[in-house]
Amino acid sequence: MGTLLGHIVPGTFFTIFAVWWGFCIAIKHYHLRNRTRKSPKSHIYLSTTTFTCLCCPSSDKIPIESYVKIFCAIIGMLGEFFTGFTHLYNDTLKRKTWGFGENNAQHITMFLGFGLASLFEIFVHLKYSLPDGIDFLVNILAYGIQGFLFHFHLHGRNEIDIHVHTLLVYAISFCVFAAIWEYNRPNQILATYARIAGTFLQGVWFYAIGFILYFPSNDAYWIWSPSHGHMLLITVIFIWIALAICIFLFLQSTIIWTTEHKEYFSQSTDESIIKRPKHTSYDHIGQKRALHLSKILRAFLIDRIGSGEIGDILAGKNFELTNIIIPVDLNRIEILWWSSEQEAPIIEDLLKSAGEELKTAIRYAQLLPNLPPVIFKRDNAPAKRDHINHLLDTADMGSSEIVTPPVVTERNDLYDSDRTVILRKLSIDENKTMNNEDEIDANQLSVEQLQRRMKAFALTKRMKRVQEQRSAVYGLMAIEKEKQNQEHFALHETIDTELERK
Repeated sequence: MGTLLGHIVPGTFFTIFAVWWGFCIAIKHYHLRNRTRKSPKSHIYLSTTTFTCLCCPSSDKIPIESYVKIFCAIIGMLGEFFTGFTHLYNDTLKRKTWGFGENNAQHITMFLGFGLASLFEIFVHLKYSLPDGIDFLVNILAYGIQGFLFHFHLHGRNEIDIHVHTLLVYAISFCVFAAIWEYNRPNQILATYARIAGTFLQGVWFYAIGFILYFPSNDAYWIWSPSHGHMLLITVIFIWIALAICIFLFLQSTIIWTTEHKEYFSQSTDESIIKRPKHTSYDHIGQKRALHLSKILRAFLIDRIGSGEIGDILAGKNFELTNIIIPVDLNRIEILWWSSEQEAPIIEDLLKSAGEELKTAIRYAQLLPNLPPVIFKRDNAPAKRDHINHLLDTADMGSSEIVTPPVVTERNDLYDSDRTVILRKLSIDENKTMNNEDEIDANQLSVEQLQRRMKAFALTKRMKRVQEQRSAVYGLMAIEKEKQNQEHFALHETIDTELERK
């Protein structure tokens, strides 16, 4: 390093890696902040000593940054090794002898420390059985080795040389303390930024040392004298560089956050997100739960209508359940039924009394925390049930697009503004035989299972209110939340299956 180039090379390494770390940490923190607004417990910042390459898809599998740091360390060691040999005249031996520069040996040791730290980062990435935090400790050791070497690098030098290298030792010491802080507080992003700023300061100050001690021009104007004024000016330059680095990191993170926000906004305002086909702008999370609820409610109603007082009243009547309509905010349960024109008035009178018994049964079963009004309505257009089934099947698959069915005429009575969700058809298939008894029994769940699922469904009221407050910019967040709820219900279905087996 006894030349201008010898200081530019390590300064370039430290500067490039510091700028790269600042770029990566700004992007990482931006995405974590936007995720934690949805689920604060699932996304927490965790510091790392290396970052994945955003431009390389396979960087998650290969620690490219660690390999690059090893390559740079090897280049530095080879440069110091080949330039360290001397062939000078020895006054004692009265002849020329080969020797190796002590400064070069120190510089090789410094590069070796960072190379070993990068090697341990690769071992951690490959899941070797190593203690937790070993990658942070070896980086602390690398900075410590560097500071220890430069502390004893000043013997026998002029005052300017000693002063600039003393300031470099201060920068290295700051990196050591920042790395220790980061190791003890891995969730504190300021600790990571402190380490980045210290490394950045090292790199820029290496440039400054090279131009102060080994300026390319021999003009006396550029030669620094060990005067009090020059000492103060060098110290001021060091402080200016430190402040400029802090401003640079702040501007870098601001620009990245602004760019990421614009890109995220353009993706969130895509037509596929903010423009929905007709009758699909429902709460998809509530729709999933409502569809699951309909299966349970269907089994419950079929069981109650097929037996007990209601079954005796409706015995021999041409009566059929067609659909259930439940708004997402659970303000009512609307049960649609169909019967022939001749029997419709009779059944309507019977349901006035039988419906009360059905409401009481639903209330005693505690299917919902607060029972909404149960309304029986006659279905006047049972011939269009195919169109209803198409809508229900499409909603059950969770599709964001609905292909228009062959039926042109829509049923206006199936919708209660955009907050109404059509649930699964409840009609009893006339072709169902006794061989399908196992399928019917599978739908008849226990009261405990019904209570658990109904309580989960009751949460859709609050979720609907929250989702109405969201703008189209956060459409992607709603889709990700929907995936989490799908996993949640899949887990409950697995638990219920295990309980049934037991």
